[in-house]
Amino acid sequence: VLGRVTFSPPMMMASEPQPIAGAKVLLISQNDFPIPLPILEPDQLNGLPILPPDLLYETRTNERGYFEFPEVQPGHYLIQVSAEDFQSERRDIWVPAGETVTLHFDLIPGMGGSEDAVLEGGVFDSRFVDGSDNYRDPIVGATVVAIPLCLNCDPAIGNIGPDGQILPPRITQTNERGRYRFEGMSAGAVAVTVIAEGYLPAIQYTHLPSGQTTVVNFYLEKIGGSDPTGLYGKVTQWTPYPTFAPVPVPGAHIYLEPLFPLPLPPTGPIPYVLDTVTDDQGNYRFPNLEPGPYLVDIKAEGFTSIEDMKVNVPNGQKIRQDFLLYPLNQGSASYLGHV
Repeated sequence: VLGRVTFSPPMMMASEPQPIAGAKVLLISQNDFPIPLPILEPDQLNGLPILPPDLLYETRTNERGYFEFPEVQPGHYLIQVSAEDFQSERRDIWVPAGETVTLHFDLIPGMGGSEDAVLEGGVFDSRFVDGSDNYRDPIVGATVVAIPLCLNCDPAIGNIGPDGQILPPRITQTNERGRYRFEGMSAGAVAVTVIAEGYLPAIQYTHLPSGQTTVVNFYLEKIGGSDPTGLYGKVTQWTPYPTFAPVPVPGAHIYLEPLFPLPLPPTGPIPYVLDTVTDDQGNYRFPNLEPGPYLVDIKAEGFTSIEDMKVNVPNGQKIRQDFLLYPLNQGSASYLGHV
């Protein structure tokens, strides 16, 4: 039996589940138990050794959230996962002879717990100082925001718990050594974001165990510099044979939506969409973009639309992306690209 234990921040804030290290995983044979065992709370787990050893398997997840039960006898099992400051989860599974069962548990953070966790770390330039292979310049005065997370929060706010309690964000600035520290944090899942002038914003997600100190460091990348990041191009219409000459489409509306985490204001993430209109020659331009992936939508009266086309804009590069629209009832929209 193989598996992974994670937690998922709100959808608007991250796309990838975050691992839970040290979660306790119990695999209990049900072959000799006609009545399913009740779900077990963390403080009850230590009472299980009264079961015969061949009926109970126990392990913990590694730093990437993975667990493994090798050489399990085939049959019916109850598997339960528990982690401090998360809601426990259990499942009934069947392990066929000679096969491997793979599972994924995505636990729900339990918010509003003890307020004795500590979050600290440093914010540094991503590049090593000239002549050094282990020293980076600290970034002084960077704004660090720690936002408690819960799955039942209002995504437009991000810090209101399921029973209405306020889980306020914590805000601070890095000191002359680039260090920050939050004391008295509520145990549970948290998003940490950093904003510093001249650098790309960064965000990380972590879990704060009760009574422990968690270290989260950031290594920020400088924004494009003298060659700002941008996206530009031309929107033309399809013309039939024998012309095939590009004809510009003026007045086309182009919408650009970022697919990466944005800087988090104190009230939580606020998504936004950039937009522009092509000029008389069908040209468009989005200067001074944050690097990363974007979704592009294009709408023009009398033409088919382009929807949810993904474009990646690397840091410090100007990317040309041309688009070809078809008059209604004559085909589908397409695109061409240049770097």
